[in-house]
Amino acid sequence: MKDRVIGALMRLTLAATLLVVAITASEAVRAETEVTTGFTFTGTEYTGGEHYEFTWYTDDRDWRFGLAYTSAQTIEDGWIVCGSLGSEGDICYRRDRELKAYPSAYIQRVWRSGRWYAALGVTMHEAREPLTSTTATFRPTFGYRIDRWSIEWTHLSNGSLRQPNRGQDLILIRYRW
Repeated sequence: MKDRVIGALMRLTLAATLLVVAITASEAVRAETEVTTGFTFTGTEYTGGEHYEFTWYTDDRDWRFGLAYTSAQTIEDGWIVCGSLGSEGDICYRRDRELKAYPSAYIQRVWRSGRWYAALGVTMHEAREPLTSTTATFRPTFGYRIDRWSIEWTHLSNGSLRQPNRGQDLILIRYRW
């Protein structure tokens, strides 16, 4: 319980710090700014991670760059055959792997069509084996914007340039000002 409280307080402190940085940077460059939160997946498996971002746009809104933080997550790391029950068959247990939290930075080119948008860019982060085994990953994004809010899907992958490469999916909600 104590670890959960400390973890929650650390995330809250980080979010507040990033918010102050985002507001300050937004005022300094006079560009559009977004704050983002979301969840992590690998394929259809929810990995329990939380994702936070602050994003700044160029004046023409064609490019965006951001700082992000992804919390610790748990991924399925294969199956282990543990033994046989005779006529009942084999017993298998799921083996989970804990991945530590990590910061990242990214840049993306953005294309818009009405409320829909797509973006493609690169994210720099610590190599996240088995999710991505490189420090630079491709970052395709598809989203839908309504006024100041948007929802998007983002995928992080090294494009199978190096294995392992399961990739990381993010479902994100953005608010801009």
